[in-house]
Amino acid sequence: MLPRLARQHSQHALAEKRHAGHLDEGAQDADNQRQTFHNPFHRRIVVETSPPEPALQPPTFEPLEYWRHYARGWLCHFFGRDERAAAAYREADAFRPGDPACPRLLGYLAARREDWGEAVAWFACAVERAPDHAESWFNLGFGKDKEGDDEDAIAAFRRALALKPGMDRAWYGLGLLLARQGKPDEAIAALQEATRLQPMNGVAWYQLGRACHQAGEDARVAEIIERLARFDPQHTAALVRESGRTDLAHLVVELPGR
Repeated sequence: MLPRLARQHSQHALAEKRHAGHLDEGAQDADNQRQTFHNPFHRRIVVETSPPEPALQPPTFEPLEYWRHYARGWLCHFFGRDERAAAAYREADAFRPGDPACPRLLGYLAARREDWGEAVAWFACAVERAPDHAESWFNLGFGKDKEGDDEDAIAAFRRALALKPGMDRAWYGLGLLLARQGKPDEAIAALQEATRLQPMNGVAWYQLGRACHQAGEDARVAEIIERLARFDPQHTAALVRESGRTDLAHLVVELPGR
C-alpha cells in the first residue's frame, strides 16, 4: 500500500511539472513610443512546488485543479475572451493564493480595459507575493502613473530599476514623471540612461531634448536635434518647434505625404 501511494504522489508531482505554463512578460509597444506596458502573457515562470506530503496521506489534487482553471484562462486569454479568462484566473488563484502568476495576468487584463484601480490592486498583490519581480514593480508604477499618483509611481519605478537596472522603459517612465514634477536635472539623468539602453528610441531622445530645454541646456538640445535628425524626422521637427531652435530647422526632413 505504501509504495502505491508514494508512486501516486510522484505521478501527480510529475503531472504538475509537465503542465507548467508560459507567460509572456514581453513589453507591448503602446503608441509606438509611449511607456511600454509590460505584458506578462507567454513568459516561462518558475513554479515552486510544495514539499512532498507524507506517503501515508492521499495525494492532493489541488495542483491539477489549478492547472485546469489556469489552462482555461490561458486559452480564453489567447482568443481574446478577457472576461472568461479573468474568471478562470481567479478560480486558479484560489488554489494557489501565494503564487504571483495569476495576479500578474489579472492586472494585465484589467489594464487592457483601462480599469486602473483594479489593475493597480492586482499588481500590488503580485509584488507582495513576489517582491523581487522587477516587471511587476514596473507594471505597478505604470498603473500608479495612470491614476495620477506620481510619488507612488516614482517609487515603484525606482524599485523596478533597483532589481533590474537595464529596464529602459522604467528609466523612461521615471524621467517623464521627474520632468512633470519640475525636476529637469533628475529627469535628464533618467532619460539619458533610457537613450543609452535604447539608442534608436526616438521618443526617448525627444523627451531628453525637452528636459534639456527645460533646464536651459541649449547646446545639449542642439546635439540631440542633430542626432534625432539622422533617424526620426518627426520628433526632430517637434523638438525644433518646441525648443524654438529655428536655426536648426534645415535639419528637418519632410516625410512623404506630409
